[in-house]
Amino acid sequence: MYLFGIRKNDIDKVTALNYLAVGKFRKPFISNPVFRWFVILLGVSALALSIAGFFLKK
Repeated sequence: MYLFGIRKNDIDKVTALNYLAVGKFRKPFISNPVFRWFVILLGVSALALSIAGFFLKK
């Protein structure tokens, strides 16, 4: 672990650079593309069913 000292004026720039570095080297939340698309389609279908149920209720 490396610790660096930064000025208070540069905290926004350093935070943005830190987020870029973390985002570049992190693993995806769901690494398997087939399972990822399954989860996305499952969520979209649940949302579509809930919207259809809202408009079709009597």
